[in-house]
Amino acid sequence: MVASLIIMEVVLSNGQRDEYTDEGTVFPCEAPRIVKHIAATGSWAADAPWVVDR
Repeated sequence: MVASLIIMEVVLSNGQRDEYTDEGTVFPCEAPRIVKHIAATGSWAADAPWVVDR
């Protein structure tokens, strides 16, 4: 199974077009713990950090 990335195209205020991928929404070091928690409980870990990179 291959993960697909969502690519968002945005237009900046100066008219420049830019693309951003929808990846890395949590710190990579936190991902295994979060995935284990979701698999075990079916819900997001309450203490899991979110990273807004946009």
